[in-house]
Amino acid sequence: MSQQKPGLSSVLSFVPPTESDHGLTVWHRSCEQGIQQHMKVGDRVRVKESVLVYHHPEHRNQAFDLKGQEGEVVAIVNEWQGKPISANFPILVKFTPKFKAHLREGELEVLESGNV
Repeated sequence: MSQQKPGLSSVLSFVPPTESDHGLTVWHRSCEQGIQQHMKVGDRVRVKESVLVYHHPEHRNQAFDLKGQEGEVVAIVNEWQGKPISANFPILVKFTPKFKAHLREGELEVLESGNV
């Protein structure tokens, strides 16, 4: 039987969206730094941690590190076929017209807030 670490539920918390958010709001709380980061569709973001992907169109089947890459949040996955889900990589970021990747909130930093 696995044991849950005390306070683990405070690491990531989801705040239900309001009507004006169109259901696309995610909050991330970091226990170490005590910061809250609000991400939404249209935000300009940068990958702040080393993330290896193998599906980049210019580096197919080779490891490509996304650290430092900038893109735009195009979707936040919190629902599938009308049912709420808890995706492991909920933030869909578009880096180029041919390349998108699903990432965690903690792997990204907001550069510029978008207008939605």
